[in-house]
Amino acid sequence: MKYHTLLERRAGRWTPQFGDYDRETVADELESFAAGYDPADEYRIVTTKSEDPAELRGELDKLNADAFTAYREAQNTNQEPTR
Repeated sequence: MKYHTLLERRAGRWTPQFGDYDRETVADELESFAAGYDPADEYRIVTTKSEDPAELRGELDKLNADAFTAYREAQNTNQEPTR
């Protein structure tokens, strides 16, 4: 069964905020977060095969590595990093 996790990007790093087996429930939580805090593009829903923390950690590691690479590339070209 698939598990959906709401991630928030804080200080350039993605962190889990909420998870559920029902994607619609997580999407509702995303709306609540986005309405009360930062812009919606600072949030993302990822889907894994289960709620196993190791599986989620793998997804977080990929996203955070991509964010760091974009930041370093932007520094090298004096541009704003892409999200």
